[in-house]
Amino acid sequence: RKYCSDKCRITHNNRKAREKRLQKKAESSATVEAVNKVLMHNRKLLQKHVGKQVEVGILKEEDFNFSFVTGYKRMEKKNNQIETIYFCYEYAYRIINQKTIKVIQHPLEWDADKELLQSMGKTK
Repeated sequence: RKYCSDKCRITHNNRKAREKRLQKKAESSATVEAVNKVLMHNRKLLQKHVGKQVEVGILKEEDFNFSFVTGYKRMEKKNNQIETIYFCYEYAYRIINQKTIKVIQHPLEWDADKELLQSMGKTK
C-alpha cells in the first residue's frame, strides 16, 4: 500500500490539487498583469493625444500596441462604408487613413466628434 490510511491518501491528494490550483492561478495572474500593463500603456498614449489626429508612426515609436484594445464598434456611414472605432478603456481611436488616426475620449468627446457623426448622417 502507498498510504497508511484513507485519510493520509485524501490529505496528500488534496495538497497536490491545492498546489496545482495555486500554480495555475499565479500563471493566469501573471498573464492578466502583462496584458493590463500593455493596455494601460496604450491608454496613457491615447490620453496624451486625445482630440488630435496622430500619425501611426509616432504612436509606434512610443510603443503603442495596436493589437491590444478593450473593444471595438463598427458603424455604417451614410455612403455605406463601414468604420471601426477601437476602444482602450475610456479612450478610442478611429483610422482616418493608413498613416493617421483620430483619438477621442468616450463618451465625453464622442458627440463632439462632429466629423464622424456627419459622415454617418447623424447630424446636419
